[in-house]
Amino acid sequence: MKGNDVNATNQDSRANLSFDGRTYCVEIVDLTPDVASKLMALNVANRAISKANVDKIAAAISRGEWIFNGETIVLDSRNHMRQGQHRCLAVIKTGITIQCLIVRGVSPAAFSTFDSGRPRNASDTLGIGSEVNTRTLAAAARAIVYMEDGTYAARMITNKEIQEVVNHHPMVRTWTNRLVGNRPTRTIGSAFAGVLTLASERHGAEMIQLFFDQVASGEMLKKGDPAKVLRERFPEGRRIERLTFEVSLAFMIKAVNAFVQGKQLGILRFTAKEEFPKLV
Repeated sequence: MKGNDVNATNQDSRANLSFDGRTYCVEIVDLTPDVASKLMALNVANRAISKANVDKIAAAISRGEWIFNGETIVLDSRNHMRQGQHRCLAVIKTGITIQCLIVRGVSPAAFSTFDSGRPRNASDTLGIGSEVNTRTLAAAARAIVYMEDGTYAARMITNKEIQEVVNHHPMVRTWTNRLVGNRPTRTIGSAFAGVLTLASERHGAEMIQLFFDQVASGEMLKKGDPAKVLRERFPEGRRIERLTFEVSLAFMIKAVNAFVQGKQLGILRFTAKEEFPKLV
């Protein structure tokens, strides 16, 4: 795309295709902030904007994770943008130019068919890469992201970020498999594999394996032992209140911290006024 005209094209990156009696223009464009703004002016008949989706895409662009993947910005035969508003807003927000594919000439009636499939999540992406126990693995990686951030901030974590965490912390695969293979520890939650991974990297796999074994068996534990307190907070076979991912993760971190520091625990608590715990 040349200049400031959203209808200007580069002949080398444009093709006119005919299908079912309709002609479509397909082209690769440099989506600059200026071009994105002009496209947004054509965004007159689209779904509601999701700020979370804009922030997710903008974060990926800022981190250099944006890759040209063939997903299209769609303009219908009336020159209205029907798909691509979140990418445009992310480019405007970041001020960073990305490459996109634009398709022009689509029937306005096709709008009802957009985004009808289930979005690909982190578990799907990991599964394509031949990982196993992908739901647990994705949740464990998500826990690692929050622990490395040092806070539980409400932000979107991309599928690519999850894959990079798994690659950077390969032990998370081992702990995920151990967690899934043991019912008492599986009851605690998928994030536990992420906590065990970082704790093993910092304190040694042998020490953390001992904690895991205590939680798994429950044997020879006395009142106040971190493994016992954690088991009782997530009792196997008994219904307990549904905990958020944040609260569950905070409980796991507190229990592991107490174990490696040789401390006893009372009741595991975490309140909204409390600072999110950091893994020692």
